[in-house]
Amino acid sequence: GDKPALICVEDGRSLTWRQLADLCARVAQFLQERGIGANDRVAVLGENSIETLILYYGVQARGATWCTVHVEVNSNHLVEMVERIAPRLVLWQDDLDLGAAGIEAAGDAAVDWIAYGQFDAADSFFSLLPVEAGEIVPVNQPEDRCVISFTSGTSAQPKGVLHSFCNYQAIAQHQLDRWEMTADDRVLEFRSFSWASAHMLSLNPVALAGATLIFAKNFSRSRFVAWLTEYRPT
Repeated sequence: GDKPALICVEDGRSLTWRQLADLCARVAQFLQERGIGANDRVAVLGENSIETLILYYGVQARGATWCTVHVEVNSNHLVEMVERIAPRLVLWQDDLDLGAAGIEAAGDAAVDWIAYGQFDAADSFFSLLPVEAGEIVPVNQPEDRCVISFTSGTSAQPKGVLHSFCNYQAIAQHQLDRWEMTADDRVLEFRSFSWASAHMLSLNPVALAGATLIFAKNFSRSRFVAWLTEYRPT
């Protein structure tokens, strides 16, 4: 309901579970209207933000495959990695400098590239979504691809890792049970949402528990104690 689902420590913005559910349903409906279904790949290029999380949950609500690249760490490989993903749709954060990574503003003519800004901005991607959320009818099966994420490429070329819906569900349930997580928990996450470990250890267990995700764009040594003091993660 009206309990906080997402809280961003960078700007104090937040979403309730009701708001997040509504936005996810609208994202799912948008993808349905574009004919994007199970195992169709939607690439998302962006930093940790409320908008990126809406897309993370919304693409999976449809039953499509959420594909992500760490735009900072993998900048030298970005073009090649997007080509390997072979997405049906690319959503990119509107203030990213894709030109510096070698990507033309229009991108591949065969693929739709849509910039996304803040979810409440009148001219953002989110303004293209259906005004009212329809019923979510997922099109995936348990073994279909839920997420494609990439390794960092510190010792070799970044490798794409394929994750199934049932794999992500099982790992999230394991963490929920292991930590005895409940709706009263507040989880602080400052690792990139491009990493599968962030999905497995915080994003998905929080969704199962109905807990609250408190997040930052990245770690800050100078602000970390203030985050603990102000937001009281459990």
